[in-house]
Amino acid sequence: MKRNLIYLFFVALIAISCKEAKVVEPLTLSQTIQKMWKIKSVQVTENGLPADNLTVYNGFTIEFVGEKYYVSNGNDAFPNSQGLWGFNDPNLNTIEFDGGVIATVSKFNASELNFTFTRKGSTVNGRIPDRTFTFELVAFK
Repeated sequence: MKRNLIYLFFVALIAISCKEAKVVEPLTLSQTIQKMWKIKSVQVTENGLPADNLTVYNGFTIEFVGEKYYVSNGNDAFPNSQGLWGFNDPNLNTIEFDGGVIATVSKFNASELNFTFTRKGSTVNGRIPDRTFTFELVAFK
């Protein structure tokens, strides 16, 4: 009798522990970007030549929240501390930032985001140079 109760107890324990597993859907890439990214490296060229003083981008972060982004230490690359953004194609190869800035994505996964874009720089000697920015970012959160 005692043996049957122990057997029954283990059968019940196994039955309880074998409940249906919940399926957790993986995040899509458009959901994966929704976090803060910090700088790994930055390259800036001005009319094709390397720009000076990249230390102004030390501490650069960008956070994507819904359709908005928030930046710290954006300098000439991101002159405003916040703005609007969105993927510009279904393959997530380009990001459009407000102001008509189109960034080409070269690497994007859960831990890395790399993109390049060109925008007009500050006036230098009466000329407005084109500046190309290449950011290599790593996930912060």
